[in-house]
Amino acid sequence: MNFFKNKRIRNFLIFPFLLLCFIGYSYYDWLKDSPWREKWRNIEKYIGKEITIKGEATNPYGIWGSIYSAYSLTFENFQITVLSTTGIPAEGEKLIVTGEVRKNFEVVGFWQGKEVNEKYDIVILEKERSEIK
Repeated sequence: MNFFKNKRIRNFLIFPFLLLCFIGYSYYDWLKDSPWREKWRNIEKYIGKEITIKGEATNPYGIWGSIYSAYSLTFENFQITVLSTTGIPAEGEKLIVTGEVRKNFEVVGFWQGKEVNEKYDIVILEKERSEIK
């Protein structure tokens, strides 16, 4: 008796097999990405240290009344805020950023007689930035 000659049995077995393959590949893809997740999950170990990161600038903006501009640096599926005194990069610009990681950083500025506060949990204070062409 051949199970695969019966169309109902064959159709009944194909879906679970394909589902099992999809789940298996998804787990494999998640597992091979584990070292990266472990590296950036504990960003606290980089606080007070200077690091260099290559990534893409997203969401750039200036902070009113202060010397800082801010942007998010996206790298390796991780995103961190960078504070810069050298200006605002273009949206989507590929960069290499060197700076010090700080925790609970507050930027205070004054705009039209009012105090402007921006607080960041974890931030990189940019010391050097260069474009990737």
